[in-house]
Amino acid sequence: MQPIDRLSHGHPDEELIQALEPDQLVSETSKPLPRYQLNQIANAALWLLRIFVLLMTALVVYAFVKALP
Repeated sequence: MQPIDRLSHGHPDEELIQALEPDQLVSETSKPLPRYQLNQIANAALWLLRIFVLLMTALVVYAFVKALP
C-alpha cells in the first residue's frame, strides 16, 4: 500500500494547494487529525502492550541495579 501524498500530481486539489501562500499551506497541513476510534480488542491489546512495556522496563532496571557491584 502506497502512502497518500497530498502534494503529488494528479490530486484533485493540486491547483488549490499550489495557489496557497506558504504560510497558508503550513497552517492547513499542520491541523491535528481527530483521534481514531479503535474497537475494544485493539484498545485492550494496546493497554496490554503498555503494561508489558512497563513490566519489561522494571525488569531491565532491576537486572541493571542487581548487576552493580
